[in-house]
Amino acid sequence: MQPAVPHDSPYCEILCCWAAVFSAALAGGGVQGGQTIGRSDKIGAYPASRPYAPADLAATIYQSLGIDPATEVRDRLNRPVRLCTGEPMAPLFSAARTVG
Repeated sequence: MQPAVPHDSPYCEILCCWAAVFSAALAGGGVQGGQTIGRSDKIGAYPASRPYAPADLAATIYQSLGIDPATEVRDRLNRPVRLCTGEPMAPLFSAARTVG
């Protein structure tokens, strides 16, 4: 499968994204407002502090809803599957500064 924008395209710098870094805005559910959790390198390409994965964000949301992220559910073939493999992002719920 070819990428949507070839890496040798002049548009790649504009349209290609850095998958190692993302942002999200959260509010409510016990989240302490006004925080920045983590930081990237000077060009925004890679984490420069403890990296968080999308699974960690999902685990944080499940925990805020009162659902244990490690809960086991069953798929259509009745196989056990862990609801989420991430770990909740604890710094979001404290006023601790974790940028650096």
